[in-house]
Amino acid sequence: MTAPDGPRSTGPGARDRILQAALGVIGKHGIGGLTNRLVARSAGVSLGSLTYHFATQQDLLRSCLQAFVDRELERIAGIAEAALRQPVDTLTAARQAEAVIESMVLGPHQVGAFDLYVHASRDPDLAEAARRCWDGYDRAAAEILQALGVDEPAEAARRVVALVAGSQLRRIATGRSTPGTLAAGIARLVGAEPGPRSTAGQRPGPVPMAWSGADGQPAGG
Repeated sequence: MTAPDGPRSTGPGARDRILQAALGVIGKHGIGGLTNRLVARSAGVSLGSLTYHFATQQDLLRSCLQAFVDRELERIAGIAEAALRQPVDTLTAARQAEAVIESMVLGPHQVGAFDLYVHASRDPDLAEAARRCWDGYDRAAAEILQALGVDEPAEAARRVVALVAGSQLRRIATGRSTPGTLAAGIARLVGAEPGPRSTAGQRPGPVPMAWSGADGQPAGG
């Protein structure tokens, strides 16, 4: 059953709940498994409310990626600002970056975003939103690398962002990560030589996942 029309179904927060629910549904079932009924049930709104806000599924997909991009740009701007307030050496920064990235819970919203990025190759409107997000990642990384004194920070930033994205995709696909690998890769890309760091006895650890209930929300957020 979907929710009847009411304040929760039509109020000011309904649109955002629909977008969050849609991203969670995509993360769990793929774009091919996205249905209005699933989204409406996850968002706690009526089918009528969903179609009021998004006349077509294409409208929903485009708005979903746009909303994700807006949140991501705000998030990475905060990360860059915090990093610039506490300058450290490049190698320490690489290790701190790995710690932050590896601590991220990869739930359905993150998986759904990767699905939308791939779908962007078939939709010019989605492609524009995707470019905004990747450009934002590049800018934030370049600001941090410039503050660290890295040569050609803009070019180095693109390499670092590509490495981090590949690392995240690998974690999503395999459910595992290897401690120290990402930090060493970042350090080499920006010209900082990683020092010896014992990994004796370490094994790739499981990635924290946050698959949740019908609301499609990752745990803790």
